[in-house]
Amino acid sequence: MLTGGDPSTGTCRDVVVVAGVTTVLEHPAIKTANDHGTGCTYSAALAVHLAQGLDLVSAARRAQTFVARALSTSASWQLGQGRGPVSHVSTHHHQEK
Repeated sequence: MLTGGDPSTGTCRDVVVVAGVTTVLEHPAIKTANDHGTGCTYSAALAVHLAQGLDLVSAARRAQTFVARALSTSASWQLGQGRGPVSHVSTHHHQEK
């Protein structure tokens, strides 16, 4: 699994490889300076979804959605100087079908 994004491209891509099959998961980039902790947040969300029995691609897709919502929530925050934290509250989580 490789995660990442470059907001200047307008798209973030995560790559998941399972048994030689590569899946690219994309979502629109979220312009924010409040992105500190995104990697840890993503890995925690991924672990939760894997523990719930989802396959790796589905778990990665849900983790990606969770982090994107967290970034959207914290995008307007103005906290001190430098990179701010990603939101861990009010991410409007809902169960995907």
